[in-house]
Amino acid sequence: MVQITPLERLCVPTELDGRQGTHRLPREKCLLRVDTDIEAVLLWLNQYEDTPAHPIYRWAVERLINWALVSRNTSLSSLNADDFDAFSAFLCDPCPEEYWVSPLVRSRRHDEWRPAHGPLTAQSRLSMLRILKRMCNWLGDMGYCNVGRRLSQLTKGGTINPGSLACGVSLVSTTQKISLEDWLLLRRALNCREGDTGELGERLAVELLYYGNLTIKEINALRIGDLLWDEHPPCLFIRKRQEHIYLFPPLLATLRSLPDLWIRNTFPEPGFQGATITSTPGERMVAVKDVTKLINRALMGAGEYAGSLGLSDAAARFGRMSPRNLRHAIVFHAQQLHAETALWLTTGSRQVAVPGILAYLPARARLSEVEVSHAFEMLKLCWEDAF
Repeated sequence: MVQITPLERLCVPTELDGRQGTHRLPREKCLLRVDTDIEAVLLWLNQYEDTPAHPIYRWAVERLINWALVSRNTSLSSLNADDFDAFSAFLCDPCPEEYWVSPLVRSRRHDEWRPAHGPLTAQSRLSMLRILKRMCNWLGDMGYCNVGRRLSQLTKGGTINPGSLACGVSLVSTTQKISLEDWLLLRRALNCREGDTGELGERLAVELLYYGNLTIKEINALRIGDLLWDEHPPCLFIRKRQEHIYLFPPLLATLRSLPDLWIRNTFPEPGFQGATITSTPGERMVAVKDVTKLINRALMGAGEYAGSLGLSDAAARFGRMSPRNLRHAIVFHAQQLHAETALWLTTGSRQVAVPGILAYLPARARLSEVEVSHAFEMLKLCWEDAF
């Protein structure tokens, strides 16, 4: 029996690999130099390898192919109209759940990885079917196989925006995001300045922007009382979204490095670090006028640090950066680490680089300490090399 696994680890028996697919087109007319369904699908996915759409398209394909092999005992190129009807129903009710659904975030390398995290809404199902229709149309255009005609009927109508979900178009700024390597270099620069006047304020602003996956406006709206220190695990309440985010270990360590009296909201002075961090529960956590300046100062310091190490190219990059380069950068880094679900569950930001990813993720709910720890384990490369 075929085991449910990610696409790159899928072992398909010869009789199900598509060589004898019912809807295969004449080999002599095929423009693809491939023999099997997996090979053909990988060529389609490779077109989007360096785009935000890639993890979304891969997720849709993995769900269809695993379902076809395990539930229907057939290949992708042999699916018919009845199969696609059944798959459409399966998306809204992936049963048996213990076989198809993984309630926890799982690495693609984990033996308990599953392609589903729960049933999809009607809108999310429509998004996935449109992505699969896009793939099937391409396979037909390339002369590989003729499947998916039923998908055209299943995806007619609906209210979903295909530009933002099915086609994987980014809704955030196209500003070049800081690379993971430069981000870790920025963290090392901050670590080397630990104890300097103003460093703590810069660190807090930078980490809220990056690890909180927040915007400047969301940081400005934070109040001291929004830090739910007594929760397990601790979290921040984001007023503009009316939801909680969990504190990444580096951000949690920064908050813990603040004076204990500040944490208990009784810091005796009217401000801290030049009024960058205030102490009254109803006051802003970071002063409005200082947020952008703090981040720019941190970037400038990182450029000087890189220059001191002889990394002239990195120093030049930091010299051109602004807070825009950090905004939602962790979304792109999570994609590199195949940890998109972990990021969604911990930060929940809908202002992400791939809005279509929301179509395949579970509804956010309060997580246990074990679940949060597991999610952070998948994202730990976003900080561990900086120490």
